[in-house]
Amino acid sequence: MPTSSASFEDLFHRVRQDYGQLWDVKLRGKTLEIITPHSTTTDKFVSVFLVAQGDDFVVSDGGFLSHGNYTETDMGESVCYNRMVEHLEDHYAIKQVMDTVGTVIYYKKTNQAERVSSLVLDVASFIVGAVNASQVPFVPATETAARRRFTGQANSYMREVFARREVKFNSQVTEDIKTKYSAILRHRTKVSLVNYVTGSDEYYFSNSISKANMGFELLEGTMVSTLIKHRVALVDDVSTGYQAGAFAGHLRVLRKTCPVVLWSQKDELHTILEGE
Repeated sequence: MPTSSASFEDLFHRVRQDYGQLWDVKLRGKTLEIITPHSTTTDKFVSVFLVAQGDDFVVSDGGFLSHGNYTETDMGESVCYNRMVEHLEDHYAIKQVMDTVGTVIYYKKTNQAERVSSLVLDVASFIVGAVNASQVPFVPATETAARRRFTGQANSYMREVFARREVKFNSQVTEDIKTKYSAILRHRTKVSLVNYVTGSDEYYFSNSISKANMGFELLEGTMVSTLIKHRVALVDDVSTGYQAGAFAGHLRVLRKTCPVVLWSQKDELHTILEGE
């Protein structure tokens, strides 16, 4: 056991020295990658990126969260996960921006050099929290697998059929509207929105229908609504959760908002989205 305050001070200096040696940097053009000692439950050390923009210093995640650099699977998309990330964004005062290819970048900025260290700590802590939250099983593994399967199939189909158009997946229409849409197809000055509907059982399938419908209805009365050419729900009618009789009422309500295309009849999607 320590016998004096001096012993504790020696330990403190050793801890600080050892901790400091865990930091590393890489210069990437005009951007400095700071590799921090902060780690996630996926056993990855967190990097933040420092760049000067005019009079400001910007510290960001470099798009690593969006690209899945910290996880072997997709980041979570459950309501609970989204709320946790929103809480982390508010707590650390994190902002986000989307680049030209649809990558979401989380960042903080300051015009005071002495505050950069604080920003590095905040952004790194935010990344750790977001990644660790994504590893919590908020939904059953069967639901996660069903959603990942259909999303992968639908995304591949969209890429193939609309190869000549710009298509973004799981993205926002604008920064002001936080809702994400399964696919956004650009037509010159307008966009078409597609929401995927699937589920491993009746409960999750019903929720998916409601979420798709709400996502479209949220645009009503907004400035963005004038930019929307088509809104379509792509329904996974071959999933284990799909029951035509049970969801007849749900789909009838959904059809009041947008056309509904069944996955087994997915060629109709091309007809709708390429139509006037």
